[in-house]
Amino acid sequence: MPRTAREKNKSGIYHVMIRGANRQEIFHDEQDCLRFLEILEIYKVKTEIKIYDCCLMNNQANNRDGSFD
Repeated sequence: MPRTAREKNKSGIYHVMIRGANRQEIFHDEQDCLRFLEILEIYKVKTEIKIYDCCLMNNQANNRDGSFD
């Protein structure tokens, strides 16, 4: 059963998180982190989204992103 869609946040800022299954590593070395940041930059430009901060750990990545408005 699908989840109910979230309401838009009035501030337009959202916490976006990705995590490895069972908290497994998704970034094995610095090259993985750098590649993730390169891809994030590509889509940031493509979608014109604002990224306020980003935190990369071995098993997860957290961002605070601005809305698409």
